[in-house]
Amino acid sequence: MNSAGTRSATIALVMVLGSLIGASSALADDLRVETTGTDSVVCGSIGDPCETIAQATTNAVSGDRILIGSGTFTQTASISPGAKSLEYEGAGASNTIVTGNNATNFPASGLFSFRSAGTTMAVRDLQVTG
Repeated sequence: MNSAGTRSATIALVMVLGSLIGASSALADDLRVETTGTDSVVCGSIGDPCETIAQATTNAVSGDRILIGSGTFTQTASISPGAKSLEYEGAGASNTIVTGNNATNFPASGLFSFRSAGTTMAVRDLQVTG
């Protein structure tokens, strides 16, 4: 192969590798919420779970899954992912309870608000009360 052909093959290989690296960073993540967690702009990992579903929602990017542990999670405002497509998964309806103790804090859209066109949402394995 001549030097021009080698250069073209090298450029093509770099482009393919760049695409693969970009694709791997775009993979969905799991963010965790636990009653023992602490909210921050970086919470959500196994070792640093968020305390509230709202903070995990803020930290998430479209395609992420928010895993909500066992316990009762009292929300004081609507959980609204905006234009993000997210999944919310509890530890079972008898184990994960999401409550809005004071319903007057919430708009007509309720505790979870999914109002963005073109997004998909899933909420499973949890109980919503209040």
